[in-house]
Amino acid sequence: MSRASSSANGSCAAALNDWRRLSSVYRPRIKDDEGLRALVQNSLFERLIRESAARPALERRPEVAAVIADRIEYHAVSALLQREVVGRIRTDSLTVLAHYRAHRSEFDRPAYARIVLLHLDRETAADSMAKRFTVPGEAESLAVRAERGGVQYVLNVTAQSDSALYARVVRTGVGGVSGPERGDAGWRGFKVLSLEPRAARTFQDARAEAEGSWYESESERRVRGLIDGLKAQAKLHRNEPALRALVLRQTVARP
Repeated sequence: MSRASSSANGSCAAALNDWRRLSSVYRPRIKDDEGLRALVQNSLFERLIRESAARPALERRPEVAAVIADRIEYHAVSALLQREVVGRIRTDSLTVLAHYRAHRSEFDRPAYARIVLLHLDRETAADSMAKRFTVPGEAESLAVRAERGGVQYVLNVTAQSDSALYARVVRTGVGGVSGPERGDAGWRGFKVLSLEPRAARTFQDARAEAEGSWYESESERRVRGLIDGLKAQAKLHRNEPALRALVLRQTVARP
């Protein structure tokens, strides 16, 4: 048996072992000879990449060494932050509750408008739909029927999500109808169902947001403290003779 045949048989055996180890959920479906050929080619290509990566000469190439050094630095910094910052942040209920109470207004539910919004291809269709919306209960009935069919026409709009649309909705007022108007996807029209004011939320309702806010602010505070500490520990030495010589050379070189 030739060396090439032996290598091919070994690769096929390795591919078969990998295939057997895979769960049936993740196994690729092979329907014909072309599918089997693609599987073997992928296995051979992966094997070639792994063998090339294992060669010592590869990591000595400047471009590869630069990437490795960068990743080493990245993981070293990540480990330092995990040890000195992330791992020391308390996230128990009492700590998060104290942060929530100190910044209670930040977790208020923003003012929002509840509308029935439709996008249509033609202006005439949008105009007809806007006229139907003026009939009491027509827009609400359409929204309910659409939701049963898996389509959502009811939309909550805030100044943060769409400032222009929210301002237009507020001007229209509860029960008002607007449209047709040109939009990004053809023509649109809407009916305002309600306008809800800004409202406070309990700690239970805002727990996830409060925990994220506390984690972010405390992380930033600890990172700044860590950087300031490292700066204080760093020792800088000024080479005064070299600096004076550099200044003198620049002075002499001037015309």
